[in-house]
Amino acid sequence: MEFKRKINRLVYILILVTVSLVGIQCTSVKEQKPETTVEFKKFRKLFKSVQKLTPQEALELDKLVDKEPDNLDAVTKWLIYNSSKWFKDAKIKKKREKIIFHLIEKHPENKILSYHYTNLYKYTNDITPAKKLWEAQLKKHPENLKILSNAARHSLFYDKELCEKCLKKGQELEPDNPGWSVRLGNLYRYSSYTPKSKEKNKCYLKSYAEFKRAYKQTAVDKRSSILANLGQIAYILGKYKEAQKYAEEMLAYGEKYSKGACLYNADTLLGLLALKDGKTEEACKYLIKSGEIIVSKKLPDFYIDMSLACMLNFKKQDKCVLKYLETIAKYSSKNNCKAYIKDLKAGVMPEYRRIYNYGLSMNKIYTARRKKFLSIGKTLSAEQVAVLEKELAKLPVKATPNAYGTVTKLVAYYYVNKGKDKSIPEKRRQLIYRLVEYFPRYSLLAYPETWLRSGKKDDKLIALCKASIKKFKAGDACPLHKAAYQVATHDNKLAEEALMKSYKTKPADSEWKKALAKFYSRVNSNKPYMLY
Repeated sequence: MEFKRKINRLVYILILVTVSLVGIQCTSVKEQKPETTVEFKKFRKLFKSVQKLTPQEALELDKLVDKEPDNLDAVTKWLIYNSSKWFKDAKIKKKREKIIFHLIEKHPENKILSYHYTNLYKYTNDITPAKKLWEAQLKKHPENLKILSNAARHSLFYDKELCEKCLKKGQELEPDNPGWSVRLGNLYRYSSYTPKSKEKNKCYLKSYAEFKRAYKQTAVDKRSSILANLGQIAYILGKYKEAQKYAEEMLAYGEKYSKGACLYNADTLLGLLALKDGKTEEACKYLIKSGEIIVSKKLPDFYIDMSLACMLNFKKQDKCVLKYLETIAKYSSKNNCKAYIKDLKAGVMPEYRRIYNYGLSMNKIYTARRKKFLSIGKTLSAEQVAVLEKELAKLPVKATPNAYGTVTKLVAYYYVNKGKDKSIPEKRRQLIYRLVEYFPRYSLLAYPETWLRSGKKDDKLIALCKASIKKFKAGDACPLHKAAYQVATHDNKLAEEALMKSYKTKPADSEWKKALAKFYSRVNSNKPYMLY
């Protein structure tokens, strides 16, 4: 379950970015780009039309799919329509799996199996039938490139060994087609994100080798994503001269072909390399420039990587980072920038989500975030705290989320000084009650610095957490996990109920015991919970 929650955010990025490469049919490079562009436009048009179906039309579509399981147009529409519904509805989930199994058995070559809305996931689906069906198809058609391609793309999220086997076979059959190498490179890179990544370096080296092979086989004007991967992996592996070479090539490529993503990736990488060489001002310029590219080229949110911003925070370049965040926050409201801005203005290290492209350590970020948070409590004077307390007292309790900076400073001060003043523990307790009730998504509620662990059962905290758990829907991990950590040691059964609701699971689930053990390990060792 812990793995499922950690990887959940990555899945959507991988669907949109890497799977756009991993999922394509391995046609020749010359055919690839126009074909995928046309297919994407068709898919977007179909997606929009399907989302506008009335309840009656959806019901008729449902009946048609039951009656004609080989009507691929109807099946495609049904899968698109229910692409976000199967997570919440067990009946839809079961029917979806049945449809996908039928497609693998009867239509293994069809392009429908190359789209993300037919994905199956290890921790959310019954994958055994899919594996057996693909293995049967591969035994029957060992050299069918379309089946190899579909089997590789489909098994990516639940059987990496099967995926690798299919891609290597495709590469063997078409040694001059860079598509197979690109997909192998993505597979090995994706493998480095999982918990069993003690051999991360080995995964990155294998990925790097595949992308280098694809680079040599690909026409100069079609190297955009390959260059991005090579530059990022070279940086992670410490091959800084090679990373510099790829960054400069990306920059030239982006300028020549007006590719916004290339320009953005180049500036991010050049900024990180400048920072490594101690050129902080230069790195800041690259960060600001990358933000301007996001806006001017209208890049989608999934292109945005916060690695350079994060590294500049480590170097205490908060003004530069704030300017960058404010630039892209105006462009899009879906990239968490407003939350990052609140953190920075409160003097707290932002809880960045998208920082995995350049190998940054999440533990390093959490350590820095907590260190910066505690420093706030140490630097505030009693007079400053008195002003903050008056500001919060004037504010209506329901408006507590609007006082993010004030709340954060008080939480830090109360925690650091709780043993120096007899009045502080009670002030701290009342503030935590207020946060649990009126600001349940407050990020620091998952941190030990806000946990009330006096050794006595706290009935008021239990009641507030119980109300919070009841209020939020199953699967809403952010507030449910915070409630679980707050109420732990006061009422463990209630904490477990919150976790179970968050994961949408049952005690019989084979992964539940692992998730529970992880939870109590963090509680007992005073470690914060990582939501991603």
